[in-house]
Amino acid sequence: MEKVTAFILAGGKSRRMGMDKGFCQLNDQAFIPLISKCLLPVSKEVIIVSNIRDYDVFGLRRIEDIYPGKGPIAGIHAALEFSATEKNIIVSCDIPFISTELIQRLLLEDEGQEVVYLATEKENMPLIALYKKHTVSHFTRKLETNALKLKDALSDLNVKRIQVTKDQEKLVSNINTAAQLNQINHGS
Repeated sequence: MEKVTAFILAGGKSRRMGMDKGFCQLNDQAFIPLISKCLLPVSKEVIIVSNIRDYDVFGLRRIEDIYPGKGPIAGIHAALEFSATEKNIIVSCDIPFISTELIQRLLLEDEGQEVVYLATEKENMPLIALYKKHTVSHFTRKLETNALKLKDALSDLNVKRIQVTKDQEKLVSNINTAAQLNQINHGS
């Protein structure tokens, strides 16, 4: 099996949640360890991309953004810059239901594209994706010119969109607010 490095992006400001999303819990387990369990079958190591030192409590290697405060593009860039593998799975820390099967699908559906990402019928999910290491220079250019919209950065690359089924949409749900967190834990 080809080597893959897996990264969890956990650098967001979490304004709507009111706390760092990686520490949010689903069934008494923090999001980051839940996501890490799903990534380990495809990668020998899971690395957190975050400038938040408190995440070290999870016992995973943590790297920091080279361009801090510049959003998801900076996290993707830091991951690709650090990585020693061409194939890199990058997942945001607010997707606690993600499954190993969907992560493996990104690898299976790769036909040489630079980015392969999941999508629902209504929304692209470029933070559940396979990114190729050689695109790091593209992201460097975007950061250096302050072109920070991920959607725009992806439009310049060879990408593949994989639509999940209706039944799989919950697996790629972002949990962004305290109300959403309460709902998944208490059904209210």
